[in-house]
Amino acid sequence: MHHGRPSVRRAASAEPEPPRPPQPSPARAAPGSGQLAPPRRNAPLAPPPPHRRMPPRGTLLEQLAQCQANSDSLISDMQSTFKSRFDRSGLLLQVQSKHLHVGRCDSQFAGTARFMGEELVYNFEHPHHRQVEMRMKYADMHHPRLHTSPAGVPELRFRINRELVYFAREYDHTNPAHQLALGFVTKADARKFSEGVLPQLLSRAKG
Repeated sequence: MHHGRPSVRRAASAEPEPPRPPQPSPARAAPGSGQLAPPRRNAPLAPPPPHRRMPPRGTLLEQLAQCQANSDSLISDMQSTFKSRFDRSGLLLQVQSKHLHVGRCDSQFAGTARFMGEELVYNFEHPHHRQVEMRMKYADMHHPRLHTSPAGVPELRFRINRELVYFAREYDHTNPAHQLALGFVTKADARKFSEGVLPQLLSRAKG
């Protein structure tokens, strides 16, 4: 039998301990230095770019003047691009043609024939190449002559001893039977050609 103070046991508390506040993490030392690095903070946002102010627009008269200048420039460029269609210097005769037969091609190719001082310029609608401008120098023409077709149409017939770009398949320049025939709409046009163009053409043609 032991004598002394009785041992007293504390009963476990049924209430949970209150949560402890989070402790701040210790600052870490920057590598290579003996000092503590300051805590990181969010970098401030970059300021927005300054708003560019548009230059003030001119008056209505200034805008109209600028539009007129742009229109004149556009017309000048178009005339320069299609100069051959507007330039009439050196023009001997211009007529509408009834047809242009090329080699074995069956199409008619009616268009506008312009006889210049040294070449024939022919504009027509091509089924594949759209608007076409053919330039045929008198010096490249062989045996040019006026001829009347079986249908009674006066024609200028000739050959060219080289390949034709727009009729590479239809016209064989090595075949003597292949030729070109430009039909005049009226006999009056054929007469104008005979009097005003044919002598100059013959002086430059081959044979």
